[in-house]
This record gives sequence, C-alpha cells and structure tokens, in this order.
Amino acid sequence: MKGTYIFLADGYEPLEALAPMDILKRANVKCKFVSMDGSPVVNSTHGFGIQATISWDEFVSESEKDGIDCIICPGGLPGAENLGTDERLAAVIRKHFAQGGLTCAICAAPELVLARTLDTALSGRRMTGYEGFDKGITAAGGIYTGADVEVDGNLITAKGPGLAIDFGLAIMKKMVDPRIYEVAKHAMML
Repeated sequence: MKGTYIFLADGYEPLEALAPMDILKRANVKCKFVSMDGSPVVNSTHGFGIQATISWDEFVSESEKDGIDCIICPGGLPGAENLGTDERLAAVIRKHFAQGGLTCAICAAPELVLARTLDTALSGRRMTGYEGFDKGITAAGGIYTGADVEVDGNLITAKGPGLAIDFGLAIMKKMVDPRIYEVAKHAMML
C-alpha cells in the first residue's frame, strides 16, 4: 500500500476525521492525519484538537516517494472552507483524481473542496453532501443524490457526521480485500 491521507485544517468536524481513521486502521491501512498549517495539533470546529501525524511538507515528501492510495477531506466549518481554498491541496487532488485515485469527502467538503477543485471533472458523477451544500456540486456538473453515502467509481462522498462510520466503511470496502473488510466490520460489531 502507498498512503491514505486525511487532511486537517482548523475547524474540521472531528467525527468525520476520526471515524475513517479508526476504521481504516482496523483493516491495517496505512493512514495519516496531515496538518495543513504544520501545527502538531489541529483544532476542530468544537474547539479540541487532534494530533496530526505529519505536516504538509512531510506529506509532500512522503507522497512523492511512496505515492497516494486515498485522499480524505472531512467537512465542518470553517475546516472544509480552509481546505477548499488551499491551492497546494487542490493541485494534489486534481492530479490524484485524474489518475483514478480514490478521492473521498464528507459533509461540506464535497462542495467546498471537491466541486471547487475538480469542477468539470465531476460532470455526470453521483455525489452527496451536507444538506444545502449541493449548488457547487451541480454547477460543476455533478449529480447531487442526497444519499447518505455515494460511491461512484473512485469518488466517495457522504452527508455528514452521523454517517462518518458508514463513510469510513465505504472507503475501507473499496481499499481492502473483502475478507479483511468483513473481519474488520465484524470486530466493530456491525
């Protein structure tokens, strides 16, 4: 495996970051939190922080050497807005998505990060996100379904924090052998 990266900017929704990380670690997926501003602890929208695994600069070095399996963008405000306006991340997402890499976003991030970053590359792709965050998706040519979790090829999106476990499971199912998926899911009592 290469690397799976969850990008954290100040004001992210913690459940949308922690649940996928926890789920993927249970399946032995190499997964790291990336601090966009280099801070060792990144503050959530609720005022508490998560310890980042690596800084942006470390991510660049590591991903250039080892590659990227999956990109995950949690929502939350202003976290998704902060991710969506970072041109460094936008360039990485564009390249990764164009190469068929698994690209995932939840809550406000499908609109504020992916629709802004990928624009017409989303044309005809089924997506979901937090209610009221659909205009950017449809403007980019995406099809907003309103589903809890939407999987369309290499694109996985979800509605919000209450679906963070389902989102993490959808990502895990796409990344690992079906037997590993079932064992990890069963261990979580799901």
